[in-house]
Amino acid sequence: MAIVRVLVHGPFTDGLDYLYSVSTPPIPFTRVIVPLGTRKVIGVISEINPKVSLPKDKLKSIVKVLDQKPLLSTPAIDLIKWLAHYYQCTLYQSLRLSLPKHYLQKEQPECAKQIIYTLNNTDRNDFKPAKNAHKQHKALALLREHGSVSHDTFISHEITLTTIKSLINKNIITQSKHRLFPTTHATTAITPRTLTNAQQSAVDAICQHLHHFKTFLLFGVTGSGKTEVYIEAIKPVIQSGKQVLVLVPEINLTPQTLMRFEQNFNEPIAAIHSQLTDQARFELFVKVQNAEINIIIATRSGLLFDTPNLGMIIVDEEHDASYKQQNIPTYHARDIAIVKAQKYNIPIILGSGTPSLESYYHASNGKYHLLTLKNRALNQISNQVHIINLQKSKTQAGLSPILIDKIKQTIANNEQVLLFINRRGFAHSLICQDCGWCANCNQCEKPYTLHTKPQHLACHFCGKAREIILQCPNCQSHNLSDIGQGTEKLEDELTALLPNAHIARLDRSSTQKKGALEDVLNDIKSQHIDIIVGTQMIAKGHDFQNVSLVGIINADAGFYSQDFHAVERTAQLIIQVAGRTGRGSKPGDVYIQTYQPDNPILQLILQTDYKKFLEHSLETRKLLSYPPFSYQAYIYAQASKTQTCTHALQQLNHALVNCNEQKKLHCQISHVLPAINIKQAGHYRFMLMLTAGTRKQLKQLLNAVSNDIKLARKKVKITIDIDPIDIK
Repeated sequence: MAIVRVLVHGPFTDGLDYLYSVSTPPIPFTRVIVPLGTRKVIGVISEINPKVSLPKDKLKSIVKVLDQKPLLSTPAIDLIKWLAHYYQCTLYQSLRLSLPKHYLQKEQPECAKQIIYTLNNTDRNDFKPAKNAHKQHKALALLREHGSVSHDTFISHEITLTTIKSLINKNIITQSKHRLFPTTHATTAITPRTLTNAQQSAVDAICQHLHHFKTFLLFGVTGSGKTEVYIEAIKPVIQSGKQVLVLVPEINLTPQTLMRFEQNFNEPIAAIHSQLTDQARFELFVKVQNAEINIIIATRSGLLFDTPNLGMIIVDEEHDASYKQQNIPTYHARDIAIVKAQKYNIPIILGSGTPSLESYYHASNGKYHLLTLKNRALNQISNQVHIINLQKSKTQAGLSPILIDKIKQTIANNEQVLLFINRRGFAHSLICQDCGWCANCNQCEKPYTLHTKPQHLACHFCGKAREIILQCPNCQSHNLSDIGQGTEKLEDELTALLPNAHIARLDRSSTQKKGALEDVLNDIKSQHIDIIVGTQMIAKGHDFQNVSLVGIINADAGFYSQDFHAVERTAQLIIQVAGRTGRGSKPGDVYIQTYQPDNPILQLILQTDYKKFLEHSLETRKLLSYPPFSYQAYIYAQASKTQTCTHALQQLNHALVNCNEQKKLHCQISHVLPAINIKQAGHYRFMLMLTAGTRKQLKQLLNAVSNDIKLARKKVKITIDIDPIDIK
């Protein structure tokens, strides 16, 4: 009798072992029902005849086998195993990223079906309903015209259930059920653009490597036409019957990307993102896995869909921090996409106007193939960038007089304005003017953000919300003031300053409702909006043809961070925001407000030369032995008491130091440090920082202390962030 290891939900690092008493041989990565305590749960077989510490008579038997073949293809299984090993998570945690919830919650999940009616062969034209049976006449006319008609179509033509049942009872029509999938098809074709020489060269280079693994970095300035390169590179892949996976960093880019692909491909297209219902996600998974759909546009959450016929991967805006998962497992979608392409032996394109330092480094040393688009497409004029010194300029509503005048001129010319302020809400804190008390979240000890639409206080760290405080709880004063400026306050102040202007706010709060984002983008496209106010959401890939002025309200925030990644992110953000203007036939102006006009990073941006910034930053990082010249992992511990947290990390630090010395790995291990967000959701957070000269050394060190990490997890919550992109 075989023993199988089964992955189940719960604190079981390696899974649980069971006796396999079924007559058919066990198959890895099939589902079974197993006893767990007093319950019966669905699990997935991960291993057959593993090494076990318990005798057979102590093991329980599986109850039922649910599948006759593996849930995933071999490359998909290899990928989730690799992810679990590299990112120091359990195989079950990795598996959940790939499988829809229905597989782990339902014995026999089913796709939604629509009812279809067809004419029986016994009657096509000879049956004639009574003259006054108007709805039967209408139903038959629809069927004779289309061959088959859905139930929803009948209802939309006011054909009642009584009429339908009558035709079924007379054996005139037949009812059947067919799978229904939430996909889209091409609707409005567009005239193909003529590629520039640089675009065509990029496409030609990619198409020479369609049948094997190769990583391309497409470094194109904003407006250079990277999407056209994607589309032309994809065409031969689709024509050969293969699948293409296109990753976008955030859900707000999905509608725009979807539209571009619908206009160019007469193919069903799947859009996969975190807002799908569990049922919709399951149905798309089935269709993609069966290769019934060849174009998949997805955010990070769709990366690990099983794509057995995959021919190419594209990662748009590859530099974007949204590709990094913040929760366990802390994987980076761009890096996993590269590993996926390698396992499928296919090309992958990383596209960006502001590539990450890591990707540019790999391209500059030959690991990636660098493709450059140096000029804007369609003869677009480069933007003019202007620095406004806030030390010498008084502001109104956070806007300098120069910027206010430019806004008025732009609106008068029937052109649009985009104002970037990277803080949502009305104000970043509420304080008492008499005693200095500040409204803090008691779970995080950070100031609440004041929101006015609707009115409430919200913690942007743990999500806690409460009503607005009208009286100081410390001194009972009513003299409370809001401090700072967010998108809501800027929107209100602009309304007062320019009462006739139509203003739209684009941030996470204003686009929570389904369809809200699409509505605002359509209003912008149809030029019903004069001024767009937004956070970094507006910086990512949007094509605003009539925006001729961009204002960056405060460019300095990212330059004060303790995190060495912050300068790179700030430069990327400023350049991406600046790239939203001048995309049509009109030249664009960018005004950057700053208290540091001589900042060298801003001076490089003023030259609109991101390549120089990359080379300057790489020199600095090499000097300091920061990534990509080293490899890092951060170990976070979280507990309700500070001492519990620090004690667990001190023990782990001791184990790490001993292993590092014994194995001569030459890694750097920090002392226990407070995390930047030292308290979050009622728990204290501390960290260790590990730095190694090679990725192999870092993995050896972490693997050597795996048992110590398991022991620490019994006392505190441990999160291991491999290849971190920020300090949390």
